[in-house]
Amino acid sequence: MSGCVLEHDQHTEATDGLLCRRHSQRLLDTLTDIRELWFELALILEAGSAPKEASPKTRRLKADSPPAPANLDALVLRDHRTIQKGHTDPPSLPAIIASWVLLVADERPLTTTLPNSVVGQLDLLTRHHQWITGQEWIEDYQREMTELRKALKSAVRDQTHREYGKCPHCNGPVFIRNGSNNAKCSGCNATWSTPQELARLSVMREQA
Repeated sequence: MSGCVLEHDQHTEATDGLLCRRHSQRLLDTLTDIRELWFELALILEAGSAPKEASPKTRRLKADSPPAPANLDALVLRDHRTIQKGHTDPPSLPAIIASWVLLVADERPLTTTLPNSVVGQLDLLTRHHQWITGQEWIEDYQREMTELRKALKSAVRDQTHREYGKCPHCNGPVFIRNGSNNAKCSGCNATWSTPQELARLSVMREQA
């Protein structure tokens, strides 16, 4: 049998198309991660991470409070406008996923109506995973799926947490979840949640 086309320290036989079983499963897991992170990214933006638009009648913001800074990476990732692969960083996830679905539909070929949503398209790619692993472009496909997951993880992490300073106990980074009052040290796991505790944390940071 031929070897897996993806990188290995030593020769590993391809059992799923052109991939070994481990890389085939890893690719499936990557699609699952992309689906879950896509939902999480949507919740972040709906919660108000992007600036609120001005009303055309009043030309004032719809909310009295100032808008939160936009996570531009998150906005670009969810942009449905077609962007050529490799043209932007971060990439347009809908454009890239749709391009792979069209390729599968053309080469397989598929005669059914193709899904319009990203989730539906990811489901289609998952259903045809076994066939995809045997295609000559599997290395490009695997690389782009891995890059999409990495970009999603970066956007979600950057949006949901911000660094609050250094921990007064271990000097590790303290992060606070946006929209909450929960601060946690990633070093010693110390936490501060009430306004009084956060005030003491601020004083301790200034004295450190």
